[in-house]
Amino acid sequence: MFDQKSNFMSALDAWTDEHILLPMGEVLRAYYETPEGERRSDEKFDESLWSMDGLIKKAIREKVLESYHNGRSVQLRGTRQKGQAWKKR
Repeated sequence: MFDQKSNFMSALDAWTDEHILLPMGEVLRAYYETPEGERRSDEKFDESLWSMDGLIKKAIREKVLESYHNGRSVQLRGTRQKGQAWKKR
């Protein structure tokens, strides 16, 4: 089970890189490159971007995990259809 969860989180990180962080990086790269091909630089801002990478991944992982737990709790509560006793799914 742990290996499966680890693989899912690795896949989630890869998805986050491909669909969120890389496109965001392209936009920032376009902003920072001057028409002459030089790069504007702000070391403090660059450091903030690198730390933001981890924060974004952490936030996405937490939200996915929260959604998983919410789905599990609904599944474990079971459903009750009209005229029937409670039953687990």
